[in-house]
Amino acid sequence: MFDKYLSDVETGKITSGNFLKQAVKRHRKDLIRSKVKSFPYVFKPEIAEDYLVFIEHLPHIKGEWARLRMTLKLEPWEIFILTMIFGWVRKDNGLRRFQRVFIEVARKNGKTFLAAAVAEAIFFLDNEPGAEIYIAATKKDQAKLCWDVIDAQIQKVPALAKKVQPFYSTFKIVNMATSSFIKPLGADSNTEDGLNPSVAIIDEYHAHPTNQMLEVLESGMAARANHLTFIITTAGTHREYPCYTEERENAKQILSGTMEADKSLCILYELDEGDDWTDEANAIKANPNYGVSIYKDFVQGRIEEALQSPMKQSLIRTKNFNQWVDSPSVWISDDVWQKCRRPIDLEDYRGREFTFGVDLSDKIDLSSVSLIFPPKDLETEKAVFARFFMPADKVDEKTKMDHVSYAAWRDAGWIYCTPGNTVDQEYIENWLLNLIDEYDLKPISGAYDPWNAQQITRHWQDDGIEMVEFRQGYRTMSPACKDFEKDVLDGKIIHDGSPILQWNLSCVELDMDPAGNIKISKQKIAKSSKRVDGVIATVMANALLMAPEDDSGEGNIYVMTS
Repeated sequence: MFDKYLSDVETGKITSGNFLKQAVKRHRKDLIRSKVKSFPYVFKPEIAEDYLVFIEHLPHIKGEWARLRMTLKLEPWEIFILTMIFGWVRKDNGLRRFQRVFIEVARKNGKTFLAAAVAEAIFFLDNEPGAEIYIAATKKDQAKLCWDVIDAQIQKVPALAKKVQPFYSTFKIVNMATSSFIKPLGADSNTEDGLNPSVAIIDEYHAHPTNQMLEVLESGMAARANHLTFIITTAGTHREYPCYTEERENAKQILSGTMEADKSLCILYELDEGDDWTDEANAIKANPNYGVSIYKDFVQGRIEEALQSPMKQSLIRTKNFNQWVDSPSVWISDDVWQKCRRPIDLEDYRGREFTFGVDLSDKIDLSSVSLIFPPKDLETEKAVFARFFMPADKVDEKTKMDHVSYAAWRDAGWIYCTPGNTVDQEYIENWLLNLIDEYDLKPISGAYDPWNAQQITRHWQDDGIEMVEFRQGYRTMSPACKDFEKDVLDGKIIHDGSPILQWNLSCVELDMDPAGNIKISKQKIAKSSKRVDGVIATVMANALLMAPEDDSGEGNIYVMTS
């Protein structure tokens, strides 16, 4: 069954997305590598067979199949995943090769049951003394859904039930022979240091706003020689969350061969870029259980629902077609924004003119400076270079408050930490001046929101930079926002893929007056964890290049009050 599935994917007998084809190709390549002495892993499907047999003796616990007392029947795609997990082992000690598994698959494909089966198989077959298996989710109640499946299956098999002691007050199932246990864990649990996980099952990782839970669990695995992190999820709408920015991006690079990660297994059941999601023939790419637990009339019904309701379309495309899409209220969709992404090296812009916008936060929040370089010579696009600033002492606190990965962005160089626990405007001021000196840049002008920016703008003016006061009302922001939107849609803007600017863009909510004028609403997000500083800075910088005049022809409208 395993080999047939591989062959059917390769020949196209099974309609498959490119990521699945790459996973199969990677396995074939590794089989060849395993014959070389220096490659430390070998594929032994006979080892995986013991785990598969165990899993297929687990009972159904819901619906007609449970009433008929039927046991699980693994589908070919599940056999593929499980055989990869348990069949690839180290040559020297026989321990599992893969220590991290990342699976993306649409809803209703038995995702939770697959996660439960992995946990149970390891719980009973690994025989590791004192093993700790955690089912983790954003909420303990969500994690308990998978734990409940495990408990119900065990209790329905007398041979397994007599080996364990469940403690329902603490939601812990203990293997009496090995003193191992399975326990649900939520981000709302006390996830302090001290955990010693053997296995971490991360359910619906798309909903995790930070990687804190994952870090807590994986940092405790150092003493476990045969540990496993099993991440299984559907797509989501939060592309600023680590599931998209970290796990999925790494998975794509591993599958394409641009990143070496021999201990990571990645399998993504997704439609390909450009696929028509309304064509039900493509549904199987995201739904490997198509025809088993996913039926044709169900898919047709969901497509019809989505076409009739834009609000439902986002939900249906993420959950049933496993597509990362924005919520319908997003101003500029991420699909459009990512088409503007290019490698940008400031060295290529040495000696160039630029405009910039600056949006300064209050004492502890995010601040942004965004540079835009106008086209030159044969160029047709304006290049955006946005960077962000935050007090160093507030990064961890703000990571928890805003539910985004400020620390990871800091480490990657997207965000600069100013000394202390409040915004250091002098640091930001000098950062821009040093950038100008290092690359011999020539500022045309800079735009600023007059709130909280008087001191830094006065200093820049003293250094010879023309600074333009940019009011945030409809009169100034509406043409600026509409110009920026048009430039993005027309492909006249390029950017370097800053994940913070991407997140800021997804946070934008617009106000509109009766005349159809628009502006970015700071009021709507003032008490939320959303941030739009980078977008405002970029919109202002772009507006300076447009340089519209007011109706009287007296000059740039952005210096006027709103």
